[in-house]
Amino acid sequence: ARGGFTVDVEWRDGKVTRATIHSRTGTETVVRSGSWKQNVRLRAGQSIDIRP
Repeated sequence: ARGGFTVDVEWRDGKVTRATIHSRTGTETVVRSGSWKQNVRLRAGQSIDIRP
């Protein structure tokens, strides 16, 4: 993903049910799924689970 992130995504019925965001470089990004969005700031090597 843009900005030095990798993303693992779980889907159900064509919609994201969970995403794990991994930061390689440590920065901020916006995670979006449909009309839902969340700002995320991670340090290098940090990960976060998100459920839209």
